[in-house]
Amino acid sequence: MKKVANLLLNMPVSEEAYPTIINTLQKMGFEDDMITNQTAMLVSMWREAMDGNVRAAEFMRDTAGQKQENIQAQKEFEYKKERDAGISQEIEDLDDIEEEIYGKAKDGQESKEKGSEAKENDNV
Repeated sequence: MKKVANLLLNMPVSEEAYPTIINTLQKMGFEDDMITNQTAMLVSMWREAMDGNVRAAEFMRDTAGQKQENIQAQKEFEYKKERDAGISQEIEDLDDIEEEIYGKAKDGQESKEKGSEAKENDNV
């Protein structure tokens, strides 16, 4: 069914069955190789959307790839794919990383080191 549906969508519009559609599409600027059943259907939906049909407008938006949920889902997918591959990883706060490596915050480590230097100087 998928194969036949794609075949039907990509077929040229029948001149005998839909001469007015062909004329309309030519007036809109479509080249002859673009005057397919798919183009005719999309133009028909576009007209419905322009007349205020919200479902037709949503269909056009979604078909154009502008649905926000799909855009967000695609961005999340790309991020996770890059993260898992080790690409484009950003480190926002090094304190967390240093704490993980050294076991304490960098500032705490520096003040501890300064304190032990002061004790050594007192002993000398």
